[in-house]
Amino acid sequence: MRSLQLLSLVALCLLQACTHSPAPRYYLLQMSGTQPAGQACRAGRIGLGDVQLPAYLDALPLVRRQGVQLLRDDYQRWAEPLADGVQRVMLANLAERLPGCSLVQPPWTRAGQPDWKLSLQLLQLEAVDDGRVELQARWALLDNAGKTQQQQAVRYARPLTDAMGGDARYAAIATAHSELLGQLADDISAAVLALPARP
Repeated sequence: MRSLQLLSLVALCLLQACTHSPAPRYYLLQMSGTQPAGQACRAGRIGLGDVQLPAYLDALPLVRRQGVQLLRDDYQRWAEPLADGVQRVMLANLAERLPGCSLVQPPWTRAGQPDWKLSLQLLQLEAVDDGRVELQARWALLDNAGKTQQQQAVRYARPLTDAMGGDARYAAIATAHSELLGQLADDISAAVLALPARP
């Protein structure tokens, strides 16, 4: 009888714990820095292929790094796979900065091949030691023959306010992700504007 009462008590405690679990918070990357370029883009169609991410970032929970340790919070989550969000926002950021050019995604038809292809690989995109968010990336612009015309390895950082905690801190982390992608789009759009007219 006592064992049955103990099991009932444990079951009740587990049920209460599940009932009081916090609801997940969801975050969405957004366009950042929407000031258009001062000159028209002459490069024609720019194709942005699939964005490459490290495997540890390929998850819905937001990732933080403490030294060599990675931390994930299941209650602080991206609203979409991070690779999809980065691609969506980079397309929007670049389209805003490159009036006159057309930004396209694969698959491309034989007749609709882009004039230039943008290859983008993110090596890092997370909060580091709870003090800043860092983005490290490599990108390249290739002509329609597959020859690299421009390439660059970049690293950016955004500080986080020490006073923030809880959900507000995670919201600030997500906002910093968007701002860093805007900075990346600034550099890429400057390189696109330096390309010769459509080959």
